[in-house]
Amino acid sequence: MDDLATTQTFLGTAGKVSRVDLSVLSTKTSVENKGAELEKKVPGSRAKVIQQVAHAEERLLEKIQALMFFITIGVLIVSLLSIAGTMTTAVIQRRKEIGIVKAIGASNKEIAKLFLTEATVFGVIGGTLLVFSMGPHQQGTKQPILFEQKK
Repeated sequence: MDDLATTQTFLGTAGKVSRVDLSVLSTKTSVENKGAELEKKVPGSRAKVIQQVAHAEERLLEKIQALMFFITIGVLIVSLLSIAGTMTTAVIQRRKEIGIVKAIGASNKEIAKLFLTEATVFGVIGGTLLVFSMGPHQQGTKQPILFEQKK
């Protein structure tokens, strides 16, 4: 059903509205104000803020956000360990090359810079992926209002 008129025709309730559910993006107090405003604009109607549903949704959202925070911290720790392991393996596998570079005249500081640059590249790529995986955060919450026609 696309619109109210089609739904009313299908149900045989043309011209009669029994209930309208709305979702308002605002704070708790302004939702109550919007409910009162709707009652004034539509005579014979009653707007009821569904606080329990809103509170349950808010608690669930907070739990999901906390879970995502801990998962993100876990992923960050695993990523750090992975990069450390990769860099250790790179040093072990490149011992001969490190020896050749030292024989040419490179200092330990210059060799360390090479490996730190490589680790930085890995870190930047990993950090970028982390930022994109977190996604945008919502500003405010949707709080439902039940809007019914008084009988």
